[in-house]
Amino acid sequence: MLSWQIPDRTVSIWTTICRVKNMAFTASPEQLATLALCRKGGSDLLERDGMWFLNATCDVPETPLNSDPVDFLGIDLGIVNIATTSDGEIMAGRELNRTRLRERGLRTKLQRKNTPSAMRRLKKRRRKEARRARDINHEIAKHVVAEAGGTSHAL
Repeated sequence: MLSWQIPDRTVSIWTTICRVKNMAFTASPEQLATLALCRKGGSDLLERDGMWFLNATCDVPETPLNSDPVDFLGIDLGIVNIATTSDGEIMAGRELNRTRLRERGLRTKLQRKNTPSAMRRLKKRRRKEARRARDINHEIAKHVVAEAGGTSHAL
């Protein structure tokens, strides 16, 4: 159970021991505006690597669809090439596949070792690999959206 004081940027959290008041939180100005206008439902308090995160559920209204598009842009998602557009642009995954291969070798060595420090390093590498893949996917998605927006295509 918690209550938000968005203008003060604090929350009050009811724990099993007592209520913890005036816990500060941080967010960008855009996130604060979304939180103030669209917060709905529950929130999750998560702990990762000694840091605490408060995830709030927001019901953000959808943007209206373009009912009269000028043209279309098709995207083919693959394994060798991460994405290929119908305009012929190829976003190759060579760098990502090389990194995955290297990570797989490091993971195999650490799993064979099976010591507490190796398990700790495995956990750290898993998170690093997930962040890298998420970042590359985000960059490709941003590029495709920018290309579609810049050439009057509609997704």
